[in-house]
Amino acid sequence: MEAINRILKSLTINIGLYVFTWFAAIFSMCISNFLVFRIETIRCVNQIAGFLLVCNSSLQVFVFFFRTPDYRRAICKFYGFRRYDEKNSTIAVFPLS
Repeated sequence: MEAINRILKSLTINIGLYVFTWFAAIFSMCISNFLVFRIETIRCVNQIAGFLLVCNSSLQVFVFFFRTPDYRRAICKFYGFRRYDEKNSTIAVFPLS
């Protein structure tokens, strides 16, 4: 039951991040298009909006990695990290050579 609760909390965090980053990106792009700014300012705002959208698609892996031990264990096994302490859920990242 505890594992299910952790996964549900992780999903809640992911949904919150998803909504926040999309809202911030779309809002900033709308503001930059409706208000009159210099072209450099518009480019900067669009770059920040693009960064938010990239974060939107890449943050889920990190949220699950740090919040779910089963996911963390599977990722460590998949990438071949040598040491994973099951008791403390800590990782020493040493790629196999």
